Amino acid sequence: MKKIKIEDIRVLSDGLYLQAIESCKFQKFMKDFRASKAAENSENLHSLNLCFSEKQQLLRRLEEFGDQSLNDLLWQNTPWDADEELLSFNPIFTARKTVILINQVDQLIEDYNNLDAHTLQQGYRSSLETLIDMITSKQSVRYSLLVSAELRNKIQGYTAIKQRHGVKHKIFFETLIEYADKHGKWISPSMAVRHVYVDVIDKFAEVDGQYIEKKLEKLEERKRIVSQEKEEIERIIVNIKVRNAKKIQSRQDDETLKYAEERQCKLVEELQPLEIKISKYILAKKQGYPFESLGREILFNSDIELSLINCLVSNQEIMRKVIVS
Repeated sequence: MKKIKIEDIRVLSDGLYLQAIESCKFQKFMKDFRASKAAENSENLHSLNLCFSEKQQLLRRLEEFGDQSLNDLLWQNTPWDADEELLSFNPIFTARKTVILINQVDQLIEDYNNLDAHTLQQGYRSSLETLIDMITSKQSVRYSLLVSAELRNKIQGYTAIKQRHGVKHKIFFETLIEYADKHGKWISPSMAVRHVYVDVIDKFAEVDGQYIEKKLEKLEERKRIVSQEKEEIERIIVNIKVRNAKKIQSRQDDETLKYAEERQCKLVEELQPLEIKISKYILAKKQGYPFESLGREILFNSDIELSLINCLVSNQEIMRKVIVS
């Protein structure tokens, strides 16, 4: 198992501190908060830039709120205190629970070099799940509550991957249960997997193929939109330069040209990663199932039989239904 990057854990830590600053309106730390938001707006990675003593001071302030819910802290002294339609945190999530979560994440960072990949992965996933629980209210994950755009993107990506994995787990487990109901239980997980392997793989190939097609469709549509805007911007630039060459120019032309050239650069920067991603999915599609070139983006695409056995063994409820005890 590949070790999770410490930068990913730091993004989570910074995001949680920013969340505390915003939710509890800690004015002393607002300067750092605004600087971080400015970094987000420029689409750069950011760091909270709080020293250890400042983080400890923030946590002590947060601890003072004890079992007050984040909703109470977020909406207090506003006209919207009782408005249930507003975006809100899970009502059971308190300031104290936030402190516990932050400490858990910071401990992962502190112990990073001494922890193995599996332990780090478990700790990181557990923290992400807790954060998702924090922003889940009325069975809806409210991503917009997250202050950090970088963390918000990571959480959205994590939940999307989890949903895709859930689809495959459901296919695998339902196929096992259906077979066991008709033909009886197996004496071992390896035998169970071998018996359903072909059917499961056929279904996996269909699901993964559909996923790749949807990704390509979305990326190619975005490329079309960006390319079209880029062409329009380039026409504007050419027209202004032609007028300038004829000494027919104005202050408005100068301002428009500056904006157009800046926008052109941003569109070019966006096009390059789009084309790389499109090429990646086209290559995977050409290679066919199990789409190994996509790596961990696709569940069960390497050492498939062993992975399925491990998946079955780790689910005791399904084991009881399909394996002889």
